[in-house]
Amino acid sequence: MAYESSVPYRAGTEGYPSFRIPAVVRTRSGTVLAVAEGRVSSAARAPLTLRAGRDGGLTRPTAQPVSGLPAACSDLVRLDPETVGPLHETGGFSAYSTITFRRIPVEEPR
Repeated sequence: MAYESSVPYRAGTEGYPSFRIPAVVRTRSGTVLAVAEGRVSSAARAPLTLRAGRDGGLTRPTAQPVSGLPAACSDLVRLDPETVGPLHETGGFSAYSTITFRRIPVEEPR
């Protein structure tokens, strides 16, 4: 059986040698949101990035940072039709200083 697939993150793109700890959630209208930690080296954390695919997840625009701090995603949930929430490690002192929950509004296509 053949399955449809896409590649939301590819190592060596957008200034990140690798991406780790991905998560995906689908909105009511079909927008597929993918979040992943961009790694600048094998040990260094980089800002958490978010992509929104408006065609069921087949393509996605450039990744947008969730915050400017180094982070790692632990989970991503849809809170309601207009909002998602990543729960992730982050912090100003180190990427492991806090576990933070952030509400991110999702703009649905009209």
